[in-house]
Amino acid sequence: KLVSDEGYLLLATPLPFVASYYGKETKWNGEPMEKILLSETQTWEEDAKVLLQDFLPNCGFQPVAVSRLPYLSGGDEEDGGCIELDDIVVLARKVDL
Repeated sequence: KLVSDEGYLLLATPLPFVASYYGKETKWNGEPMEKILLSETQTWEEDAKVLLQDFLPNCGFQPVAVSRLPYLSGGDEEDGGCIELDDIVVLARKVDL
């Protein structure tokens, strides 16, 4: 178990959500091991709504507190440097499914 029955999850991620994974399982290509599409529109607001109302509850977590704040990324070779993203920070309580 990663979270005890009475535990909390603190999640911080940029939205809209675009998964990437750099590891030997994907030969370091950045492709996610699992595809997760939160919303069709891929806007911050729609992804946040789906994350809070559908995704987290379906995984056994009830959001308790939410914040939106800037997130600075170091970027990569394609964008040439630092980029600003909108981050969501969620504190969620573990609940029974």
